[in-house]
Amino acid sequence: MNDKIYIARAGDIQTPACRIFGAGELSPSDALTNKRDLIIAADGGLLHLQRLGIAPRIIIGDFDSLDGVPEPSPGVEIIRRPVEKDLTDMSLAADEGFERGFDMFVLYGGTGGARLSHTLANISLLARLCERGAQGFLVGAGAELTVIKNGKISYGAHTRGSVSVFAIGGLSRGVSITGLKYEARDIALTESFPLGVSNSFIGTPASIEVTDGCCLIVREEVAE
Repeated sequence: MNDKIYIARAGDIQTPACRIFGAGELSPSDALTNKRDLIIAADGGLLHLQRLGIAPRIIIGDFDSLDGVPEPSPGVEIIRRPVEKDLTDMSLAADEGFERGFDMFVLYGGTGGARLSHTLANISLLARLCERGAQGFLVGAGAELTVIKNGKISYGAHTRGSVSVFAIGGLSRGVSITGLKYEARDIALTESFPLGVSNSFIGTPASIEVTDGCCLIVREEVAE
């Protein structure tokens, strides 16, 4: 039975969110923030925030992407971590936000570029947040990614582009897709068979749900 309703788009978030900026590719149009959010710079993500004129509340990392530890600023907390560590700077930043009570996360600067390994690590981070009862979005390169578990995600009729559904973390049972070009009812998805790639929004309300397991949802902009 579905036990959670997930937010479909990062732009639909109404509650305070922890917004983390990494050092990867970032389009200025992606970076949406408000005063209630916790803004964290994950190491070199500080450079993006400086260019955007956004002040972080926390700067965290080993600072290997910067020229040393940033100079202290009023109201900004600096958390230094060792270079040799088990978690990425983005994961450390998410842990910090989770410990401070946030259950909604948006990750910027975590896709694209030459560091495919970091993109994959951030997809794993979305899954880890979901396992902890939180929701995360990975935003960038014309796409938004999120992970849902035993729940449902819905899109309005105005949504455009394409959406793909992947099993993550093993077998995903009871997957239903409605209101899209290709529909499905109560199917099983596995990580080794990408059945749900590049479905299309058709101007009607749409939804994706999974009753047992986790799904990675990838919504992409499509040029007209």
